[in-house]
Amino acid sequence: MKKSLMKKGQKNRGEKERGITLIALVITIIVLLILAAVTIATLTGENGILSNASKAREETQKANAEEQVGIAVAGSIGTDGNVNTDSLNDNLKNISGLTYNDQPLSDSNKIGSLPAKVKVDGYEVRINANGSLTTQIIKEYTEDGVPIPEGFYYVGGTKEEGVVISDSPADEGKGTSHEVATRTTRKSICMGPCS
Repeated sequence: MKKSLMKKGQKNRGEKERGITLIALVITIIVLLILAAVTIATLTGENGILSNASKAREETQKANAEEQVGIAVAGSIGTDGNVNTDSLNDNLKNISGLTYNDQPLSDSNKIGSLPAKVKVDGYEVRINANGSLTTQIIKEYTEDGVPIPEGFYYVGGTKEEGVVISDSPADEGKGTSHEVATRTTRKSICMGPCS
C-alpha cells in the first residue's frame, strides 16, 4: 500500500514539474508584446511596409503617366529631331483622361508650341522644347479647383484674388490672403492674379 501511495505522490510531483510557472508565463507574454510592437512598427512606421507600399504605388502611377506622354512625344519627333506639335497633338489625344488647359485636346484646344503642360491621372507632365519631360503630382484645392503642386499646402485666398500656398505643413489652412502672404513670408507662393 505504501508503494501505491508513493507512486501516486510521485505522479503528482511529476505533473507539477511539467507545468509552467507564473514567471515563465509573464516572460512569454512580455516577449510576445515586444514582437507585436516590432511588427506594428515595421508595418506602420515612417519607413514601414505600408508607407513604402504607398510611395511605390505613387511612383508607379507617376511613371505610368510620364510613360504615356513620353511615348506620344517620342512618336512625334520628326526626321529633323524636333517635336512636331501637330503630330504630338494627334498622339496625345489617344491618352485617356489627358487634358491641356484643363480641357481635353481638340482642334480649338491644342498645343501650339513647347514647352507645354498636360495633365493625366492626377499628374502634371511638362513637355520641354527638347522633348524631355518633367512630372509632378497635382493636389487639387477642392473649393476652387486650383491645382496645388506636390510638396506645397493651401494657406488661403481664392481663385479670383489668388491662392496662397506654402511649403510648410504648419501654414496649411491658416486662411492668409495673398496681400498678407506677400508681405510676411518669402516661402509662400501666390498662384493666380496676385498683385
